[in-house]
Amino acid sequence: MRIISLLAISLLMLSLTVLLSCKTPELSGGIIALEAGRIDEAIDLFQQARDKQPENPEVYMYLAKAYANKQMWEEAIEALDNGEGLDPKFDEDIKLAREELWVKIYNDFAIPVYVEHDYETAAEYFELASRADPTKAESFNSLGLCYGILEKPEKAVEAFKKAVELQPDNVDFLTNLSSAYLDIGDTEKAAEILFVLAEKEPDNAEVQYKVARSLHL
Repeated sequence: MRIISLLAISLLMLSLTVLLSCKTPELSGGIIALEAGRIDEAIDLFQQARDKQPENPEVYMYLAKAYANKQMWEEAIEALDNGEGLDPKFDEDIKLAREELWVKIYNDFAIPVYVEHDYETAAEYFELASRADPTKAESFNSLGLCYGILEKPEKAVEAFKKAVELQPDNVDFLTNLSSAYLDIGDTEKAAEILFVLAEKEPDNAEVQYKVARSLHL
């Protein structure tokens, strides 16, 4: 058992050595500090690495991760934005980094305050999540729900529109968008969506009711 443990440690050290061997001292030092939980030191080193290699997307990914550890969401999002598109080899890594940041903001911060009915704060977190990973329709739908509760129907419409753009066949998102259009008095656009939904959901009483409502407004 001791031999196996020593072998595992040796392999881990070897992997870390290989990982760091092709990196600048600042980036290598930042990675070590980040893994050790010395986040402020890691951020400082990653910033130095960024200044030396502003075209290196890997620097921005690690910088975003360090910022996220400090709940510096704006800075983390900006780092990923700056790293995106610099090198096609890192496109998938940037995508995964965005998803990781999105999960952290959406699941760990936005949802809990939404459940506690703190809709103002929830809206702020959902908006951050939507910027962390703009491909996640759930962020925009949840943001629209918050705006609806907060009686900001115009903002709700814009949020639901983005959700529908990402998932045009999602019945829940379409229903939410049609309701938001009704809230701002745009019965024509609401009806367009509802008629499509009525064909897709002939047994959905709520949809059928909203179609009837739109016709009489």
